[in-house]
Amino acid sequence: MSARKTVVAADVGGTKTDVGLFELGTGLELVRDRRYESAAHAGLEEVLADFLGDARVDAAGVAGAGPVRDGAIKTTNLPWLISGESIARQLGGCPVFLLNDLEAAAAGVLTLGEDSFETLNPGTSVPEKNCAVLAAGTGLGQSILFWTGREYRPYATEGGHVGFAPRNDEQLGLLRFMQRRHASVSYERVVSGMGLGEVLEFVSTELKIPVSRDVSDRVASADAGPVIGAAAVAGSCEASAKTIELFFAILAARAGDLALSVMATGGVYLAGGVVPKLLPVLNRDRFRKDFAGQGPFAELLAGVPVRLVLEPQVALLGAASTAANG
Repeated sequence: MSARKTVVAADVGGTKTDVGLFELGTGLELVRDRRYESAAHAGLEEVLADFLGDARVDAAGVAGAGPVRDGAIKTTNLPWLISGESIARQLGGCPVFLLNDLEAAAAGVLTLGEDSFETLNPGTSVPEKNCAVLAAGTGLGQSILFWTGREYRPYATEGGHVGFAPRNDEQLGLLRFMQRRHASVSYERVVSGMGLGEVLEFVSTELKIPVSRDVSDRVASADAGPVIGAAAVAGSCEASAKTIELFFAILAARAGDLALSVMATGGVYLAGGVVPKLLPVLNRDRFRKDFAGQGPFAELLAGVPVRLVLEPQVALLGAASTAANG
């Protein structure tokens, strides 16, 4: 093994797979990286072969959108089976660390500096207390940074798949609309890139808010989420604006519920690729009210810091850090 440890890391999502080569010297340094379209490849082995070529590595960290079970990840929104044994064999027998993508994101949060965050709710962070991570991307992921008494330890969850709990009549209407289409309506169904298209349909057909011709034409042939988000930011589509308003209301409520569930008085971190693109239309006062709610612990939640993660490769950094220090 060389004096400088070399690791490869991958963040596998339903839409894209980010891969990076890192060296560990005095710190973790990115040598090079590349983004792949996940659906264009048969599996991670194919991606790694293309990325690494003849390069040798000392360890690998792989973050995948799905639970780690029996040394493998069956990705939730992608037909891949990521086998630690198969990857290790491909890489010459080096250690391979498999992580749920939100577990990796939580580990990545620990590596970031202050300039990698934007505060949405100032609150007052309680040192050495649990934190929570919530990420809206293709799906909706959740994880915990558990304080052990000595350090923070990331824990994976599948909390994005718990049942959607509406807070008002409008959201109840959305639930009923979704129940006509799906046997189970999780938060991921409504608060994710893949869910925005159906929320737009609800806004259009049930709330009778018009969809612009441009958005209507484009969502029929393109990934709906980015189209809706861009139209909301541009102010060019009333229905898209309402869709994003619902998205933020439900996301904030879910973040508050997660904070209560794990007593995340250390703070809540919002990650994923969706929210940073929608910041121009985020009503922060409304977000804070929806986060705190009106229950008996509204005052406690109002004091919990909520910070947006601006680093798009936070899960890749977490996977690399885990492999480098494992």
